[in-house]
This record gives sequence, structure tokens and C-alpha cells, in this order.
Amino acid sequence: TNSTADFTMDRSTPTAAVTVPADGATLAVLPNLSGTANDPGAAPSGLLAVEVQVRRASDGLYWNWAAGAWGAAALSTSPALGSPWTLPVPAALRASLAHGATYFVSARAADNAVPANLGTFAVGSSFTWTDTTAPSAVTDLAASSGTAPGDLRLSWTAPGDDGSSGVIGLGQFRVHYATYPAAAFSTSA
Repeated sequence: TNSTADFTMDRSTPTAAVTVPADGATLAVLPNLSGTANDPGAAPSGLLAVEVQVRRASDGLYWNWAAGAWGAAALSTSPALGSPWTLPVPAALRASLAHGATYFVSARAADNAVPANLGTFAVGSSFTWTDTTAPSAVTDLAASSGTAPGDLRLSWTAPGDDGSSGVIGLGQFRVHYATYPAAAFSTSA
């Protein structure tokens, strides 16, 4: 007996684009990344996945979505499938964006062909981050005796990165001490 099978060949490469952030934008707020995806052609097999990468321009490191840190491996994550697609920006990524630094967001799509046709991460959107809101002041600084003579233990609740919200990922605290009551301290470097 002879058997036959019908099949459709999908030779088209799916496309993905980043629409938010807009290319060349300067941003102080970035709640989501978003874009579009499409499987073009005469006989498309449909979209299987969209992947998104964020690369820091200054050193070429990529955001590691699982570890919540920058690394050398070009890792990606997948938003919910659709066009348009949207990916919420994790708090750890927002906290690690440095003031004045440039970042590149790119996306690629894969289709349902077997084997899957896969786009590239070559096209995307560059943006510059600006941090315009200073952290709130520490309001609950407390001092107590340390474990050894002359030691002092300081404790406080860290404020947020933007006022009293967010995570201070790239911040630092300075402690000044003087025995002279009229001492003036400055935050300038």
C-alpha cells in the first residue's frame, strides 16, 4: 500500500520588533518592554515564541533574567506570546539601570515550523536611562554599642531608590562622624 501526506513548507523567517522603549529615547520610567511579532509569508506556520534581551552598551553585558544581575551570557526571556507582546520590567532590572547609561533591547521570534525558523536579535531599540528622583532620607538611624570596646553599631531602614519606593541597587550610604557639634557635612564628592 502507498500512503501520502500533505504538508506545507514554511520558509519565511518570523520577525519581532521593540516598540517600547522607542529607539533613542531618554527614560526615567520603564514599567514594561513591548513590541510586535509576525510570521509572514504565503503559508505561515504561526508564532511559537518571542524572546527578549537587554544589553548594557558600556560593557556589552546582558541582563540575566533568572539571576537578576548582569552577565556575559546573552540570555533572553519570553513574554506572553502575542502581537503586540508586553514584558513587565522586573524591579531588580530597574534598580540596576545606571543614570546616564545606554541600553539596547532586542527581540526575536520563532515560528511553529519543524524545525522552527528563528529570527535574530540584530534589530532593537536603544535608550538612555536617567534617574531623576533621589532616594528619601533615612529617618530611623539608631546607634548602639558594638561587641568590642569603641565599636558602634548603626542600623536603619533603607529608603527606596525613587523617593520611598523601589530598590536601591546601585546606591551607597555615607556615614559622617564628628566630635565638634557645629561640623557641616556635604554630599559633594
